[in-house]
Amino acid sequence: MSGITQLGSFGSGIMYATPSGANGTPLQFGALQDISADLSRTVKSLYGQNQQPLAIGGGEIKASVKAKMGFINAATYASIFYGASTSSGTVSLAANEAHSVPAVTTYTVTVTNSANWSKDLGVTYANGNPMTQVASGPTAGQYSVAAGIYTFAAADASANVLISYEYTSASSGTTVAVGAILQGVQPIITLDLYRGYNGTGERHRFWAAVCSKLTIPTKMADFGISELDFECFLDSQGRFHDVFTD
Repeated sequence: MSGITQLGSFGSGIMYATPSGANGTPLQFGALQDISADLSRTVKSLYGQNQQPLAIGGGEIKASVKAKMGFINAATYASIFYGASTSSGTVSLAANEAHSVPAVTTYTVTVTNSANWSKDLGVTYANGNPMTQVASGPTAGQYSVAAGIYTFAAADASANVLISYEYTSASSGTTVAVGAILQGVQPIITLDLYRGYNGTGERHRFWAAVCSKLTIPTKMADFGISELDFECFLDSQGRFHDVFTD
């Protein structure tokens, strides 16, 4: 029966984002924390000689959607925010990998992932004091590096060091490479929001939206919760917002 009053919802609800196009793959927002869909209308008032308006006319309607979630993946960046393509392979971090400089003539350390080493991220002594990278011929407190092999000075023989670096993997993970994007080019998304309580509820569909913001947060001793903001508009068929209720 239409018009029956019911409780709005309990919990975070469920939301999907589907990129436009024939093969747009829907993405469910994982570990969803909360969603807010804010609809606002600009109004103008007509006044005569009295303090109260004689009429009010509605102007622009704006719909903004904010979603916070605990899971994020390559599809979020590629298909929802940038509209970029993905490729197989990833770059991993080895942070503060512990080694001891050999007490021999070469004074070299080969890091664990030297075969796939791609970028140096610095070396410190075990106490945290940083060392300085040089092209070759390091002296005390310096190092040089090539293809995952770190060379130290004779003065640092037997020193305990912490090495940080990146290494690649061609067989696992996903990469999203973003270059220059022309203004006015962005992915168009359909948003489907489901919320309910005790078997009844409502569904909202915003037919066309653009992701205007994607945060990449961290937080001490807690989970980082990413936020995605969307601005909604009419799709190519003139559809804006559908509401379905039980």
